[in-house]
Amino acid sequence: MDQSNPSKTEIGAQWRAGFEVEIILGDLGEKRFEGYAMDEASPAYCQAVARELSRLTGIKWTAPRTAKRKPGFYVLPEYDLDPIDFEDTGAIAGVELLTPPLSLNEAQEVREKIVEAVYDLDGGHNGDNDSSRGWHINIDPGHSLRPTDAAKYVVGVNEVEMLCVSNRLGSKYTGLQRHAFGPALIAEMRTPFARLKPGDGFDNFLNARVGRSKRYAAHFRKNRYLELRHYAAAEFFGYRSLSDLLREPISALEMDHASEQASSEHLLETFFVLNDWLREHAGKLTLVFQDDNNQRLVVCDVADVHFAGDCCGFMTVNGEMDLGLWLADRSVIQIYGQLQSQFEPAFAMLCLDVADAILAGAQIELASRALEDAIHELATRLEIEGLDIQPEKVRARWW
Repeated sequence: MDQSNPSKTEIGAQWRAGFEVEIILGDLGEKRFEGYAMDEASPAYCQAVARELSRLTGIKWTAPRTAKRKPGFYVLPEYDLDPIDFEDTGAIAGVELLTPPLSLNEAQEVREKIVEAVYDLDGGHNGDNDSSRGWHINIDPGHSLRPTDAAKYVVGVNEVEMLCVSNRLGSKYTGLQRHAFGPALIAEMRTPFARLKPGDGFDNFLNARVGRSKRYAAHFRKNRYLELRHYAAAEFFGYRSLSDLLREPISALEMDHASEQASSEHLLETFFVLNDWLREHAGKLTLVFQDDNNQRLVVCDVADVHFAGDCCGFMTVNGEMDLGLWLADRSVIQIYGQLQSQFEPAFAMLCLDVADAILAGAQIELASRALEDAIHELATRLEIEGLDIQPEKVRARWW
């Protein structure tokens, strides 16, 4: 590729990706596994899966019983998959497949081989539209001098759209990065002498608050690579290429200074609109705590959240605050690990999530009609200000 004229649509070839994908499989045609589901895949079962994958993919897979010392192709038991999830699939156990870091082209080829092998093992149901099983993709720039810049990721990636595609918006382990800094940013905007503008100071503000816990979809805790948990296992079996799936985050991490400046301005303007909207609607928010006077031991405090008289969600407090909005079908969109003192900004973050999802084309119906109308109003304001479209991300020449 001509580095003097970087493409606006391609991503750098030097990026590497490894992945962890959760799948469920049947008895593998072996009588010893017939007739029962495993709470946790046994060592013998993992070894059998590894043998079958080695045979079908031409890649050597192993099923280690002890901690992995170096990257490789591994089959491990997946602890979060319960046999109750296997109903009507004929599957008996869940496993996690791990690969080492590979070039994007190599990773795509390995993915295709695994898909073919899983279908050969009667595991085609793993491609069904089920968001409960995850596909984690670990990316790194392929060079130690090219860090995964958290501030660029935060301002440049449209995580709502990524999660809506996977139907994973608002779940416990796929929090948006803006959940980590958003309430604090709103608090700063309410400070009369705040100085908020794109640049090193704003980057420092974001980098200091980037989400490093397991509750965030983008996991910056690792120094060598960035773990992305936006994808469902069903997408592993889908038609979109790895380069296409990773285009949004990698394009943000590769973008030039002018693009980062524009993206930072876009984020700040979005929050200025959100802050104004919250000022107008905060008076409609009330909390109704459950009566726990007769309980000797209260594990956590629970309250219903009301907006303009409608019950629209709930709040739980146990050292940290978790907040959820009820959808019409009684599912929820949530934000986790917030300070109770930042209840209103945390509530606003959830409303922004819903507004952005609506602008991305998602059909979302809330349990509270009053709140739904208010969020549609927020979405309209964002659209009028041109904030429904992310700024273009031009790749820096040095990439």
